Amino acid sequence: MLNKMRPKLDSMKEQHQKILKEKSNELAGQLKTLEDLQSMKQILKNPSTARNMDLEGVKEEIKTTHGDIETMERGLLFAVLPKGLVDEANAILEIRAGALRKSNVGSDAMINISGSIVFGHLKYETGDHRTQRVRLRRLGDATHQP
Repeated sequence: MLNKMRPKLDSMKEQHQKILKEKSNELAGQLKTLEDLQSMKQILKNPSTARNMDLEGVKEEIKTTHGDIETMERGLLFAVLPKGLVDEANAILEIRAGALRKSNVGSDAMINISGSIVFGHLKYETGDHRTQRVRLRRLGDATHQP
């Protein structure tokens, strides 16, 4: 039985090593960005080294690096969140006015959102509202009641 399982186990081991290497490279890049940011902050704190540098350029670089770090943090968050079968799918965002709201403009809006991992990002959205997943075959319904 072990001989029959050996190819599958070897394949799984290779896949795990590949994923580990990818995540390790990703983390190394993020660590480098963080180290660069710390270095730039240190330059701004030390007047003797800052005199010879373009301070505005350093400040701009820090802003850019902060943005990079925020993007990486979001990426890390989504990397550790559980993956669903439909995370790669597009999504249709439907907005409906509350039952007690009157409007001359309209009470409903629908937006088709497509791209990379759209549903995966939107399924964790938060706020003071109700979220409901609608199956594709029910998109033509007037209301999407379960």
